[in-house]
Amino acid sequence: MHHPELLGIDRLARRLPFALDAVDEAGAAFARWRRTGKKRDLAPVELWTYCYIRRYFLVRFAREPSFGVSELEDVVERAFRRVEEGRSALRSPERYARWTTVVCRRTYLNFVSRRRELTPVDRIAEPEADDPSAETLHDRAGTLHVLLAAVARLPSFLQPYARMRFVEGLEYEEIAERTGRPVATVRAYAHKAVLRFRSDGRFMRHVRERAGYESGPGGS
Repeated sequence: MHHPELLGIDRLARRLPFALDAVDEAGAAFARWRRTGKKRDLAPVELWTYCYIRRYFLVRFAREPSFGVSELEDVVERAFRRVEEGRSALRSPERYARWTTVVCRRTYLNFVSRRRELTPVDRIAEPEADDPSAETLHDRAGTLHVLLAAVARLPSFLQPYARMRFVEGLEYEEIAERTGRPVATVRAYAHKAVLRFRSDGRFMRHVRERAGYESGPGGS
């Protein structure tokens, strides 16, 4: 089943002077902007890049129902950043569209590989959830101060989102209202916090010790 946002992307792409899948035309538009440096020539390039990258990942995530919304936002952000940072050094500007496809493919493969490495070993979230609820983290951490200490070790920009989501138990919409951030951004920050928790040795050690305690002597 297609992601419902795909229809919005298709409508937006109709503003382009060429089809979204017309890679030669997209490459020519990028080459033209590289030659002129004019803002009006940059506009179709930016619109194509946005629509293409987002549609690329929407299509792939629609095929994997276990992938979460915040993971989608994170991988789209990574691909955008790599395209923006690398396109100035592109030696063949007319190949911009094909190069963008390669960036998207590599970003997706890296995401899938990293996800496979993280999920079986450090499964904090419930299998069907993209990130754990406050109750789940409280239960797995065992005590509130362990969770609060883990939140305090997060980068400062993530701390308020992690505190509201995992300590206070607020929904994404409530956090978005408090912070003035889009819900998608809140989801992305919550997911980043979960990834940090999974790589926090002290927090995960406590989680594993508690899991061993709850399984009882000799438990698995």
